[in-house]
Amino acid sequence: MLAFMRRHIGPNPVPTLCDAPNLEPFGSCRVCSVEVALQEDGPSKVMASCHSPVGKGTYITTNSPRMERLRKNIIELVLTDYDTERLKKEDHGANELYNVVQQIGFDIDSVRYPKGKTHQNTPMDTSHPYMVSDLSACISCYRCVRACDEVQGELVLTMAGRGFDSHIAKGTDESFFKSDCVSCGACAQACPTSAITDVFKSKETKADEVVRSVCTYCGVGCNLEVKVKDNKVVAITAPYDAESNQGHTCLKGRYAFRFYDHPERLRTPLIRKNGELVPATWDEAYDYIVDRFAEIVEKHGPDALAGVSSARCPNEENYLMQKFFRVQVGTNNIDSCARVCHSPTALGMQKTFGTGAATNSIADLKDTQLIMIIGANPTDAHPLTGAR
Repeated sequence: MLAFMRRHIGPNPVPTLCDAPNLEPFGSCRVCSVEVALQEDGPSKVMASCHSPVGKGTYITTNSPRMERLRKNIIELVLTDYDTERLKKEDHGANELYNVVQQIGFDIDSVRYPKGKTHQNTPMDTSHPYMVSDLSACISCYRCVRACDEVQGELVLTMAGRGFDSHIAKGTDESFFKSDCVSCGACAQACPTSAITDVFKSKETKADEVVRSVCTYCGVGCNLEVKVKDNKVVAITAPYDAESNQGHTCLKGRYAFRFYDHPERLRTPLIRKNGELVPATWDEAYDYIVDRFAEIVEKHGPDALAGVSSARCPNEENYLMQKFFRVQVGTNNIDSCARVCHSPTALGMQKTFGTGAATNSIADLKDTQLIMIIGANPTDAHPLTGAR
């Protein structure tokens, strides 16, 4: 089975600009070029490692004087159409062009070629409530175009023009707001130079800590990397190593997080006393629940209690919920909100397939040519699954 020579081959990572973990191999920038030979000391040819299959009996050299010269020359060509002053202002840890320049040891003041027709006069596009573009920082790597196509499937972005006149176009070369953008943020996370970003500067923001969490808006279970600064959530990105969302998430998961600090949000448990809800500690709340449960069971029996679990909880939490009611309380009065909306489909699946649960994994979507959807709207209800 053929594999591809992606980012990390050998002791040092192979630099790249057009490659991203959740995008198909493209071979646009050529920064990832390596030497490939059929004999250990035989003649070699240069190949882009991101989309070149590894063959049996091949010898791959990732870092050599020849490759160092080639990569520096490629970066030099990229910088002919890029404002190098951007790379001098500060430590651009999130600017992947800056990182590659530092990795290969290129002096940005030594560009020999005349400057191209840069897009310095391109105005910033701030028309969208979430998305922002500053295409004067674009290096035409196509990552945003491919993310919009391959990850979200919206085809909003495209590359227009030729040569130094080429540029990223939204829709029919209009603003972000007027285009069909769905605010998923895939382009912003993919862009290596922040030519496209968002109002939270999610990729560029330096946080005090990054907390791994799970989105609870729908049942897909997208993993999130929550950036926290001064004890406040300042941005959210999607980790590439998450099986459920693989470096992507929808508008809600990525940008709808300000509710956590809403002034009307409950900060403590509340216990009703004399007809009014008053703040209480967690210990007081737990003691109250235990006392009331015990009192009800003693007076009316365990069947006087019932529990309703959430379909948005992980299986483990739902398991604990039903176990608590069946074993500890002693009643089978345990239900889930999924029964209300899912019972007809569960019965149909039970009779048809023998089980009322999913018969395939989400990953299987890539291996089918036809998907029949009845009575569902996955692009609205479960956006990440719908996007796939």
